[in-house]
Amino acid sequence: MINIFDRNDQATIDIIDSFKAIGDDAQTIMLHDDGWLSDSVISPWSYFTYRNYAGKPLFFNEVQVPDYWEIRGDGSGAKIYDYQRVAGKIVYTNPTTLRHVKEVHWFDMSGNLKTIDHYNRFGWRFAQSVYLKNKQLVMKTYYTEDGHEKIVENLATGSLTLNDDEQVIIFNSKTEFFKYFINKAGFETDSIRYNSLADPFFISLGYNHSGKDILFWQEPIGKQIPGNMNFIIEGKAPRTKKIVFFDGNDLAKVKESVGSKNTVDLVKGGYVYQHNRVNSGSNEALIMTNSDQIEQIEVLVQKLPKLIFHIAAVTEMSDKLLSLKAYPNVKLYPNIATKKLTQLWKICDIYLDINHQGELLNAVRKAFENNLLIYAFSNTAHNQNYVINEQVYRPDELVGMITDLKNCVNNKEYLKQQIKKQQIAAGEITVADFSRLTEV
Repeated sequence: MINIFDRNDQATIDIIDSFKAIGDDAQTIMLHDDGWLSDSVISPWSYFTYRNYAGKPLFFNEVQVPDYWEIRGDGSGAKIYDYQRVAGKIVYTNPTTLRHVKEVHWFDMSGNLKTIDHYNRFGWRFAQSVYLKNKQLVMKTYYTEDGHEKIVENLATGSLTLNDDEQVIIFNSKTEFFKYFINKAGFETDSIRYNSLADPFFISLGYNHSGKDILFWQEPIGKQIPGNMNFIIEGKAPRTKKIVFFDGNDLAKVKESVGSKNTVDLVKGGYVYQHNRVNSGSNEALIMTNSDQIEQIEVLVQKLPKLIFHIAAVTEMSDKLLSLKAYPNVKLYPNIATKKLTQLWKICDIYLDINHQGELLNAVRKAFENNLLIYAFSNTAHNQNYVINEQVYRPDELVGMITDLKNCVNNKEYLKQQIKKQQIAAGEITVADFSRLTEV
């Protein structure tokens, strides 16, 4: 039994964590390796290139550049200068405030993207992507820690070349390469859990022997059911016995569309989330911001005198924001330290996602993990996956938000009730319920 997942995104991480929560120790394979996979996850690329799982992320000013070139960076990214010419751009991994290097983009004299160097969590370049002047990716090469070329992927032809144990092997497709890796690593393929109708599905489909495979479907479904999903439902991919939908509306849409054609089990799924704390029902609210543009903040502060507003930033604050300290129920934290922010996550029970511009430090997800009740305006909401629909207000519905926040401050039971609704809205289920999803 193995898990074959497509990308290292939050939804996939939530599935992996849910498997761990039920004590399922099947090996997880990630087909697209960004260099920042957890220790329990393997990829075909890392299997052939990694030998030493040690080291630390590369700091932005440790990127090697020619003599007299300069690196200028801040908390969101960095650029590499050849005198006045921008010769490169450094992309950080999250959280960006740590300034750890994930990618370095290199530009030619005309400013066109030439290559991207990909760095892993151990601080060394594990891959390089090559682009044409029209920004078309044509080749990606994977390296060992000491810089030896191990795998070359030709995006123009779809072929791959692997230098494996002193032999050179050419694969006509990524699916061939992935299956070679699975066989060489010795993984059992009697049951495959996968979450994409692209490469993971093609791997499942490519095995002729019987199996009990499950598709965990996390993507939104548009007006039409994906062709490969119809292929499964019509019984043309006999290994796949069940499709788990994480969106109830999508499940209903598919069931209505396929009718009697269905040959597989179609069920509603969910996640087993790990919460760091229990909401204590306090009157402490947190706002994370990287600007002084906070929707309706002064009115909220004035109308909710019993609610303590903790406003935190990782940079200096403008005079406009600093003027809020005149209110006794406002506490400001410019240049907040990690230790202090950790304390705020522990004492606050409400999160206001009301700052304009970008989300800071994945704050909405962090609020959900710490069981803070989340409110937002429709023009500021950064991540509605973890927010109850009725707690996302239009700016002209300010009175409604104030009324609801007053209820939270004055009635702890109401706040706890809303927390439960928030968990359900995010698709949270029990360990027992998730365990049943894995049964075929």
